[in-house]
Amino acid sequence: MNGGPELKKQLAELRNGVRLLRLSDQVRWKRELDRAASAAGRGQEGTAELLDSLSARFRKALDRSLVPVAESLRYEFPEDLPITSHVESIREKLKENQVVIVCGSTGSGKTTQLPKVALAAGCGRLGRIGCTQPRRIAASSLARRVAGELGAEFGNQVGYKVRFDDRTADRTVVKFMTDGILLAETRDDPMLYQYDCVILDEVHERSLNVDFLLGYFKLLLPKRPDLKLIISSATLESERLAAFFGGAPVEEVEGRLFPIEDCWIEPGEDEELTDIVARGVTFINEMDPRGDILVFLPGEREIRDCAEMLNGRKFPNTEILPLFGRLSAGDQQRVFTPSHFRRIVLATNVAETSLTIPGIRYVVDSGLVRLSRYNPRTRIQELRVEQISRASARQRRGRCGRLRDGVCVHLYSEETLNESAEFTPPEIQRSSLAGVILQMASLNLPPLGEFPLVDEPASALIREGMRTLNDLRALDGVRLTRIGRSLAALPLDPQLGRMLLEAHLRKILPEMLVIVAFLSIPDPRERPFEKAAEADSAHRRFQSDKSDFIGILNLWLALEEFRAKNSNQALRRFCVRNYLNFRRVREWRNLVDDLTSIMAENRCVSDGKIDLERLSYDVLHKALLSGLPRQLGGYNRETRLFSDMGGKKYLIFPGSGLAGRKNPPDFMLSFALVETTRVFGRCNAEVKAEWLEQIAPWLCAYVYDNVCWDDRSGFVYARERVTAGQLVVNSGRRCHYAKTHPKEAREVFIREGLVTGAATLRGTWLEESAYLIREIRLLELKTRRPDSLVNEDALFDWFDRTLPASITSVDALRRDWASEHKSYLPDPEEFTTEEYDELDEADYPGFLSFAGQRFPLSYSYDPGEKHDGVTLSVPEDSLNLLNPHVLDYLVPGYLPQKIEAMLRALPKRIRMELMPLQKAAEAFMELYRAGEIFTEQPIADAVSEFIFTAYGIEIEHGAFDSLELPEYLVMKLAIKNARGVVKSVVREFPEVHRLDSALSKSIPVVRKWELTNSLCWPGIDQELPRSVIVSKEAGTAGYPAVVAEENSVGRKVFLKEDEARLMHERGLLKLYRLELPQIIRPLRAMLRIPHEMELSFFLEDRAWKDEMIDSAIRDSFPCDCWEIRTAGAFAQALEHSRDCVAELLSRRLEQLNLVFSLYEDAENFADRLPEQSEAYASIRERFELLFRPGFLRCRRAFERYDRYLKALKIRAERAVTAPAKDSQKGADLVPFTRKLKLAFSVTPDLERNESLYDFYLLYEEANINRFAPEIKTLEKCGPDVLKARWDAVRI
Repeated sequence: MNGGPELKKQLAELRNGVRLLRLSDQVRWKRELDRAASAAGRGQEGTAELLDSLSARFRKALDRSLVPVAESLRYEFPEDLPITSHVESIREKLKENQVVIVCGSTGSGKTTQLPKVALAAGCGRLGRIGCTQPRRIAASSLARRVAGELGAEFGNQVGYKVRFDDRTADRTVVKFMTDGILLAETRDDPMLYQYDCVILDEVHERSLNVDFLLGYFKLLLPKRPDLKLIISSATLESERLAAFFGGAPVEEVEGRLFPIEDCWIEPGEDEELTDIVARGVTFINEMDPRGDILVFLPGEREIRDCAEMLNGRKFPNTEILPLFGRLSAGDQQRVFTPSHFRRIVLATNVAETSLTIPGIRYVVDSGLVRLSRYNPRTRIQELRVEQISRASARQRRGRCGRLRDGVCVHLYSEETLNESAEFTPPEIQRSSLAGVILQMASLNLPPLGEFPLVDEPASALIREGMRTLNDLRALDGVRLTRIGRSLAALPLDPQLGRMLLEAHLRKILPEMLVIVAFLSIPDPRERPFEKAAEADSAHRRFQSDKSDFIGILNLWLALEEFRAKNSNQALRRFCVRNYLNFRRVREWRNLVDDLTSIMAENRCVSDGKIDLERLSYDVLHKALLSGLPRQLGGYNRETRLFSDMGGKKYLIFPGSGLAGRKNPPDFMLSFALVETTRVFGRCNAEVKAEWLEQIAPWLCAYVYDNVCWDDRSGFVYARERVTAGQLVVNSGRRCHYAKTHPKEAREVFIREGLVTGAATLRGTWLEESAYLIREIRLLELKTRRPDSLVNEDALFDWFDRTLPASITSVDALRRDWASEHKSYLPDPEEFTTEEYDELDEADYPGFLSFAGQRFPLSYSYDPGEKHDGVTLSVPEDSLNLLNPHVLDYLVPGYLPQKIEAMLRALPKRIRMELMPLQKAAEAFMELYRAGEIFTEQPIADAVSEFIFTAYGIEIEHGAFDSLELPEYLVMKLAIKNARGVVKSVVREFPEVHRLDSALSKSIPVVRKWELTNSLCWPGIDQELPRSVIVSKEAGTAGYPAVVAEENSVGRKVFLKEDEARLMHERGLLKLYRLELPQIIRPLRAMLRIPHEMELSFFLEDRAWKDEMIDSAIRDSFPCDCWEIRTAGAFAQALEHSRDCVAELLSRRLEQLNLVFSLYEDAENFADRLPEQSEAYASIRERFELLFRPGFLRCRRAFERYDRYLKALKIRAERAVTAPAKDSQKGADLVPFTRKLKLAFSVTPDLERNESLYDFYLLYEEANINRFAPEIKTLEKCGPDVLKARWDAVRI
């Protein structure tokens, strides 16, 4: 039986019946019948049973046929419609052609009658008749009207489908829908087998969806020869469209309009829009006070301004009604409700098409429209007020001639209209193309540029769309990614879809569904013109000052909470009270449900309720940022403007919750930038810039600078600046450079860490390498020859060649050492120069030693700067340990250059004797290194002595005073405080520390003998030793002494014995006064002197009495003060002093009186000299030296004052008679007088400088020798002796 005639007959019957099925079923059934025929031909068992099953199913498929449904519809064409006379012509063209273009003017009836024409032409049998409309309300209203005219059941034979609302059935023949729905259906049904005829209506609006449908049909029609396409429009460039479809026939259908009179009112030069509108309305009102007026204005703000103005005119029996897209449904419905008043309807371009407002007889056309244009450079959908096209002007004009004669008042000149564009630019040429490009990619359509379009979009728009999809990672170049496929499955803008996908991953899908639904519909928050303040106050309770998106959730939760507890009517009243559009609120909720279902279909289930307390602010806004990565803006506090990646400046929209903040956020995410009078960011939120790196790192550019190796961590760091276009995401942060640039980081590590010796690692070869390199580097610095000893390139090559490629830090070296234990120590011969072996490191010591203490030296090579050269660091309390002239002698390595510089400063005649100067400097250095140069004197004196000794040339004092040395040849002294912090840096040794040799108690030995604040013998149980060893290594001795304090005594250790003796003496005198104050008072009473003596000797010395008493006490002790080392010895001295101190003081007073008498005699003779004479000045200078403040403290000198004054008297007597001889006698003493005065100014306390004291006594003897030789001198005082004694002075 298999393969018999009956089976063939059965298959033939089924094949013949396929043509009666729907097209969508035909394709499937042809494949199944082909498989059945193949099985029958092979004699496969079970073929008969298979055909029986197919037959049963085929009968059910026949029951779904649209043929009986279409045949049951009755269709008549009203005689009063202009299109009725064209029905036969359109039908014939449709039978003969795949594409028919119907160009019909307003009122021709094309929208309602073309579905009937398609039915009459035989369409609607094998597939549905699809009719597209640009607006949802038009699709639904037209479906109801056509259903009535066809005698069909609405939602059954005739229905509609718009987004989230499908009112069709399986038996629907005529299906109205938005063009977006038809475009979306191409994804699941690319051949559109559901339809056998498609009517594209209102094509003149040229929306994006319409343009892509036209291109899609151009590609589809050759593949579907059975498909009919009717293109309908009110105004159309028919020739271009006909050419686009290969010469398709065009049917022109006249419109049905009553006569319209045109009036032209040109605006003044600076006339405001409200004023010109008032003129137009007044013109009509004076012509006819009865007919309704439709005024076309560019936007909502202009409507409100004009409404306020017209209400102020108080036209009689007139009602002012606004009409715009954001108006509430109730207010919109008012324009369709008849009224006893004359109505003036103020409308935007929404009234141009699709709406017929009853009663309109007059139209006032402002000639302006607010048109949305997308700027790909700034990514702003700009709403600009522009002059309307001529096509729009005709549409507006036609609004007043549909029911009776009309008048159109144009508020512009006829010339202006003629200069306008013929048509409004298609939306594809002024919109973002991201969504369409994504759909095309998902449909495997050719990319833009290859896809056929009536008007090709600008290349900039195509690039912007591609960039948006690449930003979202929907496309990888031109290929669709996994994210792109997911986005294409969602009937949403790609950016909104990206937010939902990200929210699903971050488990915040319920919250994001609410936000995306809100952003997908018109804002449900209303702001009536007359109640703006109340509306703002009502909305404010839902706002957030951080995020408008949080405000959306607040509003949603408030609505849901109220809905759960109240009825639907109560919710409506709630919306009215809070200025919310109830219809849009309901649409919002329905859209959330629909989006939830769509996401569930795409395996993204939304479960859980919205809980703002658990909701992470960061997570929510990161998900938002994933869809709007280029909408991030940074705030400039100088301009007070935000700026995005492209540098576009904008403000926060005044209605935003963030607008009231005193301190705007540093970074803000804006859902959209809209330009009106200014650019505003709408729907904003405060965000963090670093989120962009986490969400869209591909948009970030990373710039690295300040690359350096860090010696503390051992890593190579860089400053990483992150930018996104012109937006600075991060102005600079520290980062590990090796993570992004390992090769460059390795080079930096080697050059800055290893080559410099700065990198070290204890217990490894690196520690040894670092020490070696640092020592050589330090020697370079000391010798002031940078880069002369180390060949950096050779050292770099060594490490680069030997170190593994993975070594980029000290940490990497540590790991390498731990695992391999391999040494990479460089050989010095590989990277040092030949000069290295010739240098003596002892010439550049690291420290100087004084009194057994080490004081560090630091070297700096910074020519021209104050810190250039060598610096000696000393604690402040150890300054007195230093040689006061230490700074003069620098270090041995620098001293030859200083000596040579000093020699060059000498007069030429002397320099010639010393030539070559370098040899002379070397000779000095030989003596210096041999220890034969006395360094406890100024270096000028040392050099002068050297020249005199070596060359026999005497150098004048002050010969080097004008010498200016380079900064590095002047040693600096860094004085540190007790905490070790540098207090000051000086270039000369402080004078206050030159003679003070008290040792610091920081020295352990000194600390033992240091004592303060004692009112009796300091340390009763201890004998005060005459000396102690301060430094065993240096053999330095210190000398303990009792010292005087302000109101007590103490103990200190001195480096100099002379100073210790003097301080000990003064300490004992202070202790004497503390223990025997009752003796001091009568002693002071004894010191009564003539007033003349007080004026002559003690006018500037008020302490002379204490000095006289101290001298008497000192003389009353039975032994020298230095020998009193115990409390017992001091007690014996006190007892001895009690008996004789008064007598000794009396003798001292007698001696003072004698000195004063001799002084008066000498002064009497001196006064006889002319005051201008040299002798007078010289004698007066001698008096000043003798009776300087504190002269009584110098006991040895004071005891010789009688001799000095007698000699002065003799000199004065002789000078009166022979003044010229006086000058000659003391000529050799003049320079010493000057030096002595200078020394006294530096060391007023003569007793503290034994060498200066000795020279002074010799100087006085020399004066006796020169001017009064009859008085025998106490010692030799010739010129040579004077010079030798002066050279021995140490100041």
